[in-house]
Amino acid sequence: MIKIVLSFSIFFLSLNYAVAQSTLSITMTGFKNDTGQALIAVHNTKKTFLKKTEPFRHAVVPILNKVAKVSFDNLPFGTYSVSVFHDENSNMDLDAILGVFPKEDYGFSNNARAKFGPPKYKHTLFKLDKREIKNLLILIGPAVKEGTKLPEHLKTNEHRLQQSDSPRSDHKEQP
Repeated sequence: MIKIVLSFSIFFLSLNYAVAQSTLSITMTGFKNDTGQALIAVHNTKKTFLKKTEPFRHAVVPILNKVAKVSFDNLPFGTYSVSVFHDENSNMDLDAILGVFPKEDYGFSNNARAKFGPPKYKHTLFKLDKREIKNLLILIGPAVKEGTKLPEHLKTNEHRLQQSDSPRSDHKEQP
């Protein structure tokens, strides 16, 4: 009986070892201050990229000396994307003008950027395909700043939004 239990234990341990896994270590720099926190999302599908749905993995970490660091252990081999933003007011939400123009700084894996809007998912992708500690450096970049001139048709809408007393219905706080 002991031999059977021992054999099953070794078998299941070897199966666990056979699942290829890596560690992702992320260093984020370029924060303008240490106020608030960094919110990091690791995506393994386009379905969660920049959506208010649960990403594959996520973390909330403090910013110290304008740098934030986090590691994700035991990631299966695969293709991933990382998105980060500086949650300066610690409300667990990327604040944006009209829900479109970010007011808080952000960054992506591969330091992907686009002229207008966020980068495409495919430009943020990287592979984990061997047992390793993969180090990513993500530069946090500027968002729309207070006082930025918006097109006239957006200014009118922004004024209406600021006058509204109704709470945002799309706000979803992550646990």
